Amino acid sequence: MTGHSTTTSTVRMDATLKQEAQERLKALGMNFNTFVVMATRQLVAQNRIPFDLDVPNKQTEQAISASQAWAKDPKNNDGYDSVDDLMKALGA
Repeated sequence: MTGHSTTTSTVRMDATLKQEAQERLKALGMNFNTFVVMATRQLVAQNRIPFDLDVPNKQTEQAISASQAWAKDPKNNDGYDSVDDLMKALGA
């Protein structure tokens, strides 16, 4: 696309979300701007969102909510000292 002019775009998002995205992109050797341009190019080339947009069903939403609530409860975050302790807690 040599010779085309460029433009600047502003994206508003949660700072934590952006930081997490930047960390993952850095591990791939890519910066945030490159990812946005790449995704936009694919949007134009494919004439669709370039990734799957799956909406969880009610059962999955309930499972996600339950696991998030469980994870936030301090009594569930003690961890385990060994794999054996974990397996005992799981009843395995």
